[in-house]
Amino acid sequence: MRSGSRALYGGFDLSGQLHFQLSLFGTPVIEHRIPLGTLNREWSLASGHAQR
Repeated sequence: MRSGSRALYGGFDLSGQLHFQLSLFGTPVIEHRIPLGTLNREWSLASGHAQR
């Protein structure tokens, strides 16, 4: 006799950064990138068990 389980998950990973730039007459004087961190989410969509 066999038994098992299965599951299906869905989710997303989101990351980004803020870009700061100071320019004088079109020439970049200061450039700075600020990381905003990451956002991770995951959900269980379906699960089940099988027996034979």
